[in-house]
Amino acid sequence: SPLLQGWAIVENTTDEDWKDVTLSLVSGRPVSFEMDLYEPMYLDRPMVAVPTVPGVAPRIYGGSSAIANRLEEIASGQSPFRDAGESGEALRERSAPAPASLGVPGKPSGSLAKAEMSQRRFDAASMADYGGAAQAQGVEAGEVFQYQVDHAVTVERQRSAMIPILSSQVEGRRVSIYNRADGSEYPMRGVEVVNTSKLQLMPGPISVYDGGTYAGDAQIGHVPPGDKRLLAYAVDLDVNAVAQDSGTNTVQKIRIVKGVIEQTFKQVQTTTYAFKNKDQSRERMVIIEHPRVGGWNLVTGDKAPKAAEQTEQFYRFELPIEAGKEGAIAVSTEQVGLHTAGVLDYDFNWLLEQHNGGKMSKEAIDAVREAGRRRGLVVEADRRIAALDQEKNEIDQDQNRLRQNMQSIDRASELYSRYMKKLSDQETRLDGLRDDIAQARSSREQLQRELEAFVAALNVE
Repeated sequence: SPLLQGWAIVENTTDEDWKDVTLSLVSGRPVSFEMDLYEPMYLDRPMVAVPTVPGVAPRIYGGSSAIANRLEEIASGQSPFRDAGESGEALRERSAPAPASLGVPGKPSGSLAKAEMSQRRFDAASMADYGGAAQAQGVEAGEVFQYQVDHAVTVERQRSAMIPILSSQVEGRRVSIYNRADGSEYPMRGVEVVNTSKLQLMPGPISVYDGGTYAGDAQIGHVPPGDKRLLAYAVDLDVNAVAQDSGTNTVQKIRIVKGVIEQTFKQVQTTTYAFKNKDQSRERMVIIEHPRVGGWNLVTGDKAPKAAEQTEQFYRFELPIEAGKEGAIAVSTEQVGLHTAGVLDYDFNWLLEQHNGGKMSKEAIDAVREAGRRRGLVVEADRRIAALDQEKNEIDQDQNRLRQNMQSIDRASELYSRYMKKLSDQETRLDGLRDDIAQARSSREQLQRELEAFVAALNVE
């Protein structure tokens, strides 16, 4: 099991020496803030940083949202932190809520201590002796948690000290953590730790030592007793990762409700994660973090992978990969949606295909066909009105031409008489056209009302 050591940095910023004082380290989240009500406020232009290629940044992993998974059993048998061919030294972790850069009475400063340990190996006993025994006990006090230091503390003015407050064996296992959002082709080397120390773990940095050798740094948030967290402390260069996306969009059902076609469809998005373990001596347990998106649900079933746990932002899947082997897992999420449109707004041939595919009932397709027939009557009425209007406009234009010509000829001529007779015949036709147009428009309005009433009353599954 890994050994977890916690340190607290205590600073005496006063001008008096603390000699043999009783010290309590209290942690909580009371609401407190400062507000400057004196200085005037100005709006400044934002400072935009020069684009750079970022390095590998530490990540703080959230805990599982499923309480049942918080105390998930760790595989027993050979220690999960022991690799083939290794001497079996336990993984060591040292935690400090603040940067360990200040001196410790009788020990090297934080930075010197880190440099010293990174340049030589320690066995398990040496690591335990270096950290020292925990010199504090946890106490619940109202809404806060405090570490009560069980011996007198001496800190000179304007000096600081590092006090070991935690040294406990905890449950854990080696893992490789892959999150596509990290933008790397490699997963992160990490460890899954369960806080079995019965103490509150405060947020802060962690230095990880593997078999007595410095392995990397990580960050951790607040971890209550019994909770589980992931720590990523290095890039796992022995494992390659590739993620590919695919998706489908299928119609589930089509029905008509109050004259509106409701199309129920299902979208499925699948991400396939493939890994290649190039380490010929050690297997890998890869934990894949797949994002949770609002409105999308994880596809479940006999062939679908089951999430080991889930957080507010991710599903987590476990994929064991043997040494020198490859492995893959396909994660699918689905969304069932509804698309609505008017009965006459859909292409009838497409609806007929859906009916032939069993997505639309015969009653529904017949209703759409009847609505289309009724709309055809309205369209035909519009064409008749347009034809009558065009004939009327042509007669009006011809009459204007005849009247202009009649102004320049003798009224007693034969041509003038012909023009008069033609004007008389056209006026008779115009009277008939006006009646025909009025009747056609009335008929068209009646057909439109019947169509709208028929469509509005449609409710067909």
